[in-house]
Amino acid sequence: MRHRKGGDLEFLLLPRLAGVADRAWSPAGAGNWDACRERLAVQSAAWHRRGWTWFASTLVDWPAHPAGAEQA
Repeated sequence: MRHRKGGDLEFLLLPRLAGVADRAWSPAGAGNWDACRERLAVQSAAWHRRGWTWFASTLVDWPAHPAGAEQA
């Protein structure tokens, strides 16, 4: 399989970067893991539409997508 440019970087950054952004933009003391997991799961639809690859942690209930998410 041929790797496209940026695929490895996407995999390393997503959903980690989205999680860091969620923390940074949330009010202080609003660290609610359940709500954060839901917001991350919703974002995966946009990543999928763009053809991005991301790490699908088993800690998040990801929607089913035919491609994009890779579990490790």
